[in-house]
Amino acid sequence: MNWIDGLWVRCCHKSFIFTRPILSLCVMDRQNNQKLKLHLKILNKKQNNIIYNIIMKIVIDTNIVLSALFSKRGASNRLMVWLFQQDKKYNVVSNTLVTEFEDVLTREKNLKQFNNLTKDAVLGFIDDICLISYHQEIYFLWRPFLSNSNDDMVLEVAVNSNADAIITFNPKDFRGVKESFDIDILTPKEFLTEIGEIK
Repeated sequence: MNWIDGLWVRCCHKSFIFTRPILSLCVMDRQNNQKLKLHLKILNKKQNNIIYNIIMKIVIDTNIVLSALFSKRGASNRLMVWLFQQDKKYNVVSNTLVTEFEDVLTREKNLKQFNNLTKDAVLGFIDDICLISYHQEIYFLWRPFLSNSNDDMVLEVAVNSNADAIITFNPKDFRGVKESFDIDILTPKEFLTEIGEIK
């Protein structure tokens, strides 16, 4: 694994530790091909920690990865660090999404803002994202559903993989996704709050 400027650290963290009083989970009923909402009651942190091994999938928009490389501060960087700390995979990518990562992140104007990271180092970072992610084949196309074809590409990864959430800085670009596909549209801060990483 490549290590870029201390962006991430790997450690043994085998599951989520939730401290919220009530946790709503969205799970897939494979037989009926529909999502079901589950509500779990969580003990107060002061009383006890309950550890749940939960299968969850998310799709990260390109702007999240870009922001994580721009600065070590902020929720996008913290989200990427969290993903690399897990023993399990949660993120999902496709060939087309990885190609967009490569195109956007290696643009000259962006490389100049990456704290002296070389193009090879950035490509290595993208390779490492692939190593910790599920790889999804795209069987069904939903475009045009959104106003931007790149956003449609992110949506198609989420729909084909039965993802629970799309993480983006531009929720307005994904209007109608929650209502049509029951996929949550969250910012990095909202997602990290939901899983109990930040308050």
